[in-house]
Amino acid sequence: MLFVTLCQAFQNAEDSRVKAEQGDAAAQFCLGVMYDEGRIIPKDYAEALKWYMKAADQGYAPAQSNLGVMYFEGRGVPQNFSEAMKWYRKAADQENVGGQNNLGLMYKDGLGVPQNYSKAIKWYARAANQGLVKAQYVMGRMNEEGLGVPQNMAKAVKWYRKAADRGHALAQIRLADIYAEGRGIPHDYQRAMKYYIKAADQGNSQAQYSLGFMFAWGNGVPMDDAKALSFFRKAAEKGHAGALYSLGVMYNEGLGVEQDNAEAIKYYRMAIEKGDVSARYNLAVMYFNGEGEPQNYVKAYANLRVAAELEDETARNSLTFVTLKMTPEQIVEGQRLAEVLLSELPK
Repeated sequence: MLFVTLCQAFQNAEDSRVKAEQGDAAAQFCLGVMYDEGRIIPKDYAEALKWYMKAADQGYAPAQSNLGVMYFEGRGVPQNFSEAMKWYRKAADQENVGGQNNLGLMYKDGLGVPQNYSKAIKWYARAANQGLVKAQYVMGRMNEEGLGVPQNMAKAVKWYRKAADRGHALAQIRLADIYAEGRGIPHDYQRAMKYYIKAADQGNSQAQYSLGFMFAWGNGVPMDDAKALSFFRKAAEKGHAGALYSLGVMYNEGLGVEQDNAEAIKYYRMAIEKGDVSARYNLAVMYFNGEGEPQNYVKAYANLRVAAELEDETARNSLTFVTLKMTPEQIVEGQRLAEVLLSELPK
């Protein structure tokens, strides 16, 4: 969008080059973008850097901001956060929103400078007040979490709404979560639903999962297992762990679908691969009861042991009961299997 807005005066790469060589800063910037992004001409970071530098040295703010990005990412030049800061600041001081947003990021994450949330939010605010959507989202997060400013849910909602109403999916989800949970404001399931739907329509798996949860539990809507199943499926197709677990539950209990323990086990295993501890506990219960697979106390014990190690209190409490059903040899075998399963967990 920035390229289209600033470079529409130049008809092609050759037109840009002629004007750039004549010292036109805007043309130099646009030629830099062409090389940087491989627009019209082959990508060449060294050439992009050269033309950005020429425009930046003339005080052209968009070039200064992009030059900062190249130093930040190490594109065509060794990564150098100090140089990135220098060019971001030159652009930001001219009210360039990219420079302001990127300065905010540097201070927030402590990149090249000591972490300083107060300075970060100052620069994010300047970019957000100019309408930069991603800066508006970060302003929401910082006000929600009390970073650089006292925690203020009303201000968080204000900034999230600005970004959400312009299509920012993460802002839509955060705003929906706040309405659904009533964090610092009254519960409002209808508004939560509205923003979850907006994010879900963009294909966001977390929003799809949250909609499934609302229909499964009847939060602000009539309980509807069929709709819950539909949203869980959409999120599960994108690998959402909670949605995979929820599909396992629905097949396990026959909610909105014909009861099928084999399918339940399939989804629990997929959720476990994504790190879902509740799915591991439920799988252990199925092994213990012989649901979907032959009864297997060793596998039940091993999965409960792993879930307990992952701070699942229910699993920890269940271990004693399962152990009472096992022989000493089975317990030793279960302990060995648990060690194997634990060794397979992501570090």
